[in-house]
Amino acid sequence: KEVFEDTTFPVKSITQENTGNTSALELTGDPLKIDLEGDESFGSYIKSDRPNHWVPEEARHFPLSLQKARQHINQQNKVKQDGNNTPIYVVCDSNDVQHTILLGAHKSNNFLMTVAVSTIGCYPKGHEKISFANMEIDHIKNTLTRNPKVDFLVKFKYYLYGTLLHNTEDIYRSESHGNIFVEVTCNNCSFDVPQNPSNMKMILKVITGHHLSSVNFLWEELCLIQTYLDILSDSDKCNDELTPISAAPTQESDVYKNINGILSYSVVKKEEKMEFDLRNIRQEQLLDKLWNILKCCENLLVLRDSLQYFFEELVETEYNIKVPENDTSNIATIINGLLNGKLAVPTLTFSQALECLFELGSEKLKNDYQVIIKNFYWASDQSINMMWSKFQNKHLMLQGGHRKTRISVNLRSGVIDLDHNISKLAYLGKLHVATEFIYLIKEQANLPEETFDNFCTRVYENYVHESTTPPHEFADLQQSPLCEFAMNLTSADTDVIQKLV
Repeated sequence: KEVFEDTTFPVKSITQENTGNTSALELTGDPLKIDLEGDESFGSYIKSDRPNHWVPEEARHFPLSLQKARQHINQQNKVKQDGNNTPIYVVCDSNDVQHTILLGAHKSNNFLMTVAVSTIGCYPKGHEKISFANMEIDHIKNTLTRNPKVDFLVKFKYYLYGTLLHNTEDIYRSESHGNIFVEVTCNNCSFDVPQNPSNMKMILKVITGHHLSSVNFLWEELCLIQTYLDILSDSDKCNDELTPISAAPTQESDVYKNINGILSYSVVKKEEKMEFDLRNIRQEQLLDKLWNILKCCENLLVLRDSLQYFFEELVETEYNIKVPENDTSNIATIINGLLNGKLAVPTLTFSQALECLFELGSEKLKNDYQVIIKNFYWASDQSINMMWSKFQNKHLMLQGGHRKTRISVNLRSGVIDLDHNISKLAYLGKLHVATEFIYLIKEQANLPEETFDNFCTRVYENYVHESTTPPHEFADLQQSPLCEFAMNLTSADTDVIQKLV
């Protein structure tokens, strides 16, 4: 108490002095003016984390009052021409007594069907207000038919993982890299989970390239070889020796040192059987190691000189080095020709060197996806090889008739044909989407083994085997990274829902 009195006493004195001499506190002069035009820092942090339960297209529709909605529907029905049976729906603002959120009408030659959707609030399960019996009574009151037949259609939606997702500009800020939900439709008059639903569908959405994805490291390499295509499509950049190709380059001397390392280490070994793991997908080959080295070259000049150095050292090496026989890429053809003594060391242009790097990356990624998908669907191996062979662009020509022959690249009158490379990268994008879906369902949903196998089969058929499925270009996938896949479930899969309720 004594401390309280002591601390308040001087404050009272100051207050009395200030109130007695107010003229000394008057301000003079002009106030300081600050121009904050264009400064958005004050409002940049104001952002709601609540998700919107509508897509951007739906956000364009402004809700109307119930009276204006009725006027609009009546006006449209009056001017509607004969034979036009298109229904009309209007989103309402729910400010009327019934809290109407949707009003609609479907006019035909013989009848007029009206639709009204209202909200009644949130009630616990089993509350009398939301019982099917009461809803049926309210529905019959709005009909003009005696003893009408009422059909019930109940739809349940259960989220196994994630939340609502839409293609937005900041989609990579999502707290989950996808979602999994199950839609159950039945005709029973009950909110209980049906034992034998009429329709049950599982829907997955995945954000390709999200940092939470287990296979995001493969996506980063896909984006890297897409930058190579962008450079190759620009005649100025692909012929400029200083065009950068790596965001984190390695010193040129270290590149040469690493090349010597793989040439002295790449002795032919019997391939070991390894337990499958994303961190150790398969045993690295010579071209895989070469890709990891050359992708860190600073620019096109370093890349071309490094490839030239690799070819020269390959000719002089005394080690038994080979590339896989099933690799039909141009760079594999060059390497085998050099090792067999049938070809001379080629002289490449900057663009040809970058094409070789593109081939190294695309072949490496194809082999990675092939092993991953085969681990879940064993019959995919042959289909991937068959599809991949369609994208191979054999543009190397052997010039001269001697045993030692110099190789040149046929550029078709100086124009680089990128169609095969674009198609190849698009197919890699499909393989990546398939891999994303497989790991999303494997890690986030505990499906029965038979259901999971069926899911992998459907993914294989949709993305691996069927070439008409989007994306048609990898750049499209970068622009719209949210992908969706759906499959029907059977009554045997109801256990998946029962675990959630």
